[in-house]
Amino acid sequence: MDRIEKHLGESLKILARSSIIVLITLFLSKVINYAYRVVIARFYGPEVYGLVSLALVFFSLFAVMCSYGLIDGMLRYISIFRSKKEIHKVRYIIFLSFKISLITSVISGLLLFSSAKFISVDLLHNSDLTIYLRYFSLLIPLFVFSSAFLAILRAYEYIFLNSIIQNIIQNLSKLVFLIIFSVFGWKTFSLIGSQSFGIILMLAFSYLFFRIKVSKSLVKKNISINQKNEIVTNLISYSFPMLLLGIIGSLLYWIDSFIIGYFSSVQEVGFYNAAVPIAMLFSIAPEIFLQLFFPLITKEFAQGKVDLIKELSKQVVKWIFIINLPIFLIILIFPGTIINVLFGQEFLVAENALRILSIGSFFYSISVVSNTLLLMKGRSKTILINTSIFVLFNIVFGLILVPVYGINGAAVSTTLCNIFSGILFIISSNKAVGIIPFRRKMIRITIISCIPLSITLILRQFFEINLFSLIIMGLIFLTVYILLLFITKSLDRNDLLIIKTIGDKRIKSISLSKKETPLN
Repeated sequence: MDRIEKHLGESLKILARSSIIVLITLFLSKVINYAYRVVIARFYGPEVYGLVSLALVFFSLFAVMCSYGLIDGMLRYISIFRSKKEIHKVRYIIFLSFKISLITSVISGLLLFSSAKFISVDLLHNSDLTIYLRYFSLLIPLFVFSSAFLAILRAYEYIFLNSIIQNIIQNLSKLVFLIIFSVFGWKTFSLIGSQSFGIILMLAFSYLFFRIKVSKSLVKKNISINQKNEIVTNLISYSFPMLLLGIIGSLLYWIDSFIIGYFSSVQEVGFYNAAVPIAMLFSIAPEIFLQLFFPLITKEFAQGKVDLIKELSKQVVKWIFIINLPIFLIILIFPGTIINVLFGQEFLVAENALRILSIGSFFYSISVVSNTLLLMKGRSKTILINTSIFVLFNIVFGLILVPVYGINGAAVSTTLCNIFSGILFIISSNKAVGIIPFRRKMIRITIISCIPLSITLILRQFFEINLFSLIIMGLIFLTVYILLLFITKSLDRNDLLIIKTIGDKRIKSISLSKKETPLN
């Protein structure tokens, strides 16, 4: 037990250090990405914003069709082969994946280009969408290869580089080029060109660091035909269900926009997509930890350390819960203020949709670790079946609710599916690996959150709700919430260990920088 606790402490420190890096880059990424969306929404209006959102629906779907399963399989097997010191197999699986990606991405881009008019005119009855789809189709091969290089960096645990390239370089370049092109008055090209340069720069930097950090370490060694056949069989067996899962997962994420666009208008799609990115705030905490969590537990699983994985999983879910709970409560109370600040009064029709979406997004965020445990176990088929069921439910609910209730109906549909799918993933992972990744103290944390919530509701009666008052009440909420976490001992030994580690590291870096500063 002492050995497990020792390994747990070491693993949690690694997770915490990488998570700080990912947190910073993700936070900056979200700020930049929201700025990008806000510029489009405020300066081009909800109709153009809706067109771009719909174009990204199909771009994502066609890109996932040729990349998701293969890249996810590559990430898993690189981690496994590295843990076994079989670097020659790592080299083979990387270059095999590149060959397959080249063929599939070109085919997928051609399919989107040729079907752009049918999608725009016949399906969504808006010919203005055609030009966006055709230009975006040319970006698919570039996007697929950049995703592949980023997956390799992640598998080699270069989390900082992965986060900087994917979260900062891509989004910042999109925003900068959008502003530059908009100044010159290039309306359509501003939106297309900014997306293009973001993906091109992401590819350039991911390839550069792959060459610098990884390619030189890849050992060139002959592999027998039997070994090659085994690698190909395992990769396809794992990746094909993940490919279908990626397509279905994209449908789950974007099906609302498609159904709204079909039954209503691109303007309504624009309104709805003011709520969606705010609800996606709940994905930040899981992404912070899961960047390294998946390759880490995959390596530990290959060595049979199930008890360590169990404790790691519980700790990560607790951290996600602690971070997302105040976000959930603040969005639940002030949805209109948040939308108004970001997108303007024109988008306030999405206020209730945001409130509804936040419920499902919060619940799903604490179930994604169970999904990751299934991936670790290699149960991609289980994930595929579970996700397929809920995509079908989401489509059926959407077709029933959207024509009657509009964007609120779409939000209800997505929320129900997020809750049901989260429950099913938790049950499935418990059956597969015997892990339910929850700690009892999460109940205590939920109860104490009622105190800062009550204080905020009382203060709300005495202040006009605007950006300034929202920030002040948010800070009061967080201060009381954090103090109560310490006072009620909701943070256990592992939590305090991580806080101490972060504090010691910060103090050490500050003192070091002081030593290095020359005297005046």
